[in-house]
Amino acid sequence: MAFARTMKILCVIMSALALLLSVAEAQDIRGGEITYQWLWGTTYSFDIVMYTQTNIGASHDTVIFDYGDSEIDTLSGTSISYQSLTEWNYSAIHTFPGPGNYSTSLTDSFRIASIQNIGSSSSKTITLQLSLLIGSIDTNSSPVLLTKQPSIFSDGNFFYHSVNAFDPNGDSLSYTLNTLSSDISYYLPAGANIDPITGDFQMPFFNSPHLVILEILEWRDGAIIGRLNREMIFDSTATTSTETLASEESLIKLYPNPVQNMFTVESAANLDRVMLYSVQGELILEFEHIDRTQIVLNISGLSSGVYIIIAYDSYDRSFMGKLVAE
Repeated sequence: MAFARTMKILCVIMSALALLLSVAEAQDIRGGEITYQWLWGTTYSFDIVMYTQTNIGASHDTVIFDYGDSEIDTLSGTSISYQSLTEWNYSAIHTFPGPGNYSTSLTDSFRIASIQNIGSSSSKTITLQLSLLIGSIDTNSSPVLLTKQPSIFSDGNFFYHSVNAFDPNGDSLSYTLNTLSSDISYYLPAGANIDPITGDFQMPFFNSPHLVILEILEWRDGAIIGRLNREMIFDSTATTSTETLASEESLIKLYPNPVQNMFTVESAANLDRVMLYSVQGELILEFEHIDRTQIVLNISGLSSGVYIIIAYDSYDRSFMGKLVAE
C-alpha cells in the first residue's frame, strides 16, 4: 500500500513538472473556482472551473489537484470557448480519511499579463482554494453557483456581476470580497463592492485587467462552515454585453408559474440555452443552441415542488428564477 501510494505521488510530481514545462510561456489564466458535493460517508465529488484567455491558445487539459489530506491527483479536463474566454472543466471523486477541516486547491501557471492590482502578474501562478469541513455526521455540499463567470455586464461606467448562488442544504449565505493570501502585492480595486446579502457585485469600469475574489460564506447555527472563492478578472474584454444592464424581468420571462405541464421561456433576444435544476443542484433538463426568442417546455413527468431555472440569451445575459411545479 505504501509503495503504491509513493509511486502515485511520484507520477503526479512528474506530471506536474511536465505541465510546468508545457505552459512555461503561457500567460493566459483569468480565474476560476472549486465546488463540491457530498456523495456518501466521507466521499465527495469536486467540480473545478478555470478560465483562460482564448487567443493565447494554451492547453490546460491536465491539472494537479490537492485534496488537502496529503493526497494529490492529476485531473483531465474539457474546454468550452466563449469568444475571448475559454472555460476549462475538471471533476474528481475522493474519499477523505475522516472528519476534519481540509483545504483543497488547484495550482496552475500563469496569470494573464498586466493585471493592475497584482505585481508582475504574468509570472504568478493561480491557486484556486476551497475549505471543506467534514463533521462526524456531516452531509454538507457547497453552494451551487448558477451564474457563470462570463456573465459580466457594463453600462460604460460600471461592471456588474451577480453570483446567483443557492445552498442545497438550506444553509444561509453571505458575500464578501476576499484578499489574495498568496500574493502580498494584491490590493482590492478602488470602488469595488458586493452586497453581503444578494451577492450583487459592481465596480467602476476599467479597460485594463483587475482581479477580484468574490467569497461566498456558508452559515449554519451562527457559525461559518464553508468558504468558496470565485476568482475573476474584470476588464473591457470580459463583458458579455455593452448595453445598459436591464432588470432580469425585462430580459427573460417565464410563464405560467406555478405550472402543471407546459411552461414558456421568452426573451427579448434569441435564447441560447435553458437549464432546469432541482433545489439540490441536480441538472434535470438542458436545452442548448435554441436560437429563437421563445421555447415551450414540458415538465409533466416531474414531481411537484420547487425547481431552479437558468436561461441565457445570445448575449450570454442570464436569468435565474424559481419554477413551482404543481
